[in-house]
Amino acid sequence: MGFLLASSLFFTVASFTCFRENHWVLSSIFFANALLMPVIAAGIAFFLMLLIVGRRIPFERLFAIYAFASGVTLLVSWIPFSIWLTEPWKWVLIGLGMVKGGGLMWRQTILILGVSLVLLILFFRAFFPVAAFLRELIY
Repeated sequence: MGFLLASSLFFTVASFTCFRENHWVLSSIFFANALLMPVIAAGIAFFLMLLIVGRRIPFERLFAIYAFASGVTLLVSWIPFSIWLTEPWKWVLIGLGMVKGGGLMWRQTILILGVSLVLLILFFRAFFPVAAFLRELIY
């Protein structure tokens, strides 16, 4: 958690230079996103692992995999348009961590990560109207 917190702070401070206005509001949103998304994604993957595989990696270990993979990519992802490289790389690191550190097979890992990505995308699609409303409030 400490590494994720430090990486999130670095990401937020570095991203601060890219904002033209509403620095504090956008920085708060970026920090919360950088810190909470690995927790949410690890939670989804943990429950999918229990449902799909039936085998259990302790949540602490799974969260550590997500936190380190996210933290490493946060150090670079503040650069505009780098998301096209850092986001896929983060998921590759998570997959490697689940296989090497968690003892899952590749097929199980790909299934868990694939369903996790679909659920995360659907989750965010459901909140597009809320995001549009908040954007109107900020700007």
